[in-house]
Amino acid sequence: MKLNGIKLAVFDVDGTILNSEHILTPEVVELFHWLYKRGITVGLATGRTLLMVEHFLKQINLEMPLILLNGAWVHDMRSREHLLQLNLDKNIARKVVTLLREWGYEIIIQKGVPEAHIFYYDTMDENNSERFGRIQRNSFRCYKVDDLMEVLRDDPGELTVLDVRSRIDFCRERLQTLNLNMKITFSVSPFNEEYAWLEILHPQAEKGNALQFLAGHLGFSQKETVAVGDNYNDVGMIEWGGVGIAVSNAVDQAKASADVVLKGEHNGLMMIYDLF
Repeated sequence: MKLNGIKLAVFDVDGTILNSEHILTPEVVELFHWLYKRGITVGLATGRTLLMVEHFLKQINLEMPLILLNGAWVHDMRSREHLLQLNLDKNIARKVVTLLREWGYEIIIQKGVPEAHIFYYDTMDENNSERFGRIQRNSFRCYKVDDLMEVLRDDPGELTVLDVRSRIDFCRERLQTLNLNMKITFSVSPFNEEYAWLEILHPQAEKGNALQFLAGHLGFSQKETVAVGDNYNDVGMIEWGGVGIAVSNAVDQAKASADVVLKGEHNGLMMIYDLF
C-alpha cells in the first residue's frame, strides 16, 4: 500500500512512539521530521496531559496539535490554544465514585481540563502495585485528601481505576450496565501487562471523536488522515482515520481494526517510510 494525499498523521504515545523502556528514540524523532518535510502535519494522541508530554515535545521539536486525556482535550502547540475541553459532569462522577467504593475499587480523580495534570486520591493500597507506582512516580502532582467527594465540587477531567485485568474487566462490565452519561475507556497498562486502566470521562471524550474534530478544525478530510496506535483506547481513531495503522506490538483488537499492521523494530514504525 502506498499512501497519497495524506495531510495529517496522528500517533499514540505509550506503546506506539515510545519503546518498551518508555523512551522516544532518535529514529522515531527523525521519522516525524521526515513526515513534516513532506508537508504532513504530525500530531500526538494520548491519555496523558499537556504537562506530561512536554518532555517528548522538546525531543521532537515540532509545533504540533495534540489530542490529550484520551480525547477530552485538544490543544494546538502552534497557536497555544485549547481547541476542545470536555470534563465529566460532577454529578455523574459522584455517582460513579459511590458505586466504585461499594464494589471495593480505589479511585484517582484528575482535575478538570486544562489542569488535569493534577490528581487526587484518598486511599493507598500498596498491594495494588500499578496504582501505588503511579502515585509514587507522580508525587509532584498528586494530592491525598480525606475524601474524594471534596474535590468533586467541580467537574473532573476523568476518574481512573488501575487494577489487575480481571478486576478491571469485572468493573467495566458492571459500569457498562448503568445508564449514565459517560465514556468508559479501557487500556492495558504500558508498565505491566497484568494490569489495566479504566478511565471514566465525558461521553464524547474518545480519541476517534477528537481526531475527527481536529481534522475538521485543520481543514483536512477523513481520507487525508492517518492514525497510528497500539492499545484498546486507540481503536476509535484507528477506525476513523482514512488509513488506520497498528504498530507491531498492538493488541489484537487494534490490529483487526487497522488497514495496515506494521512489523519490525521501533514497534514497526520504520515501515512507515515505505508507505509514502
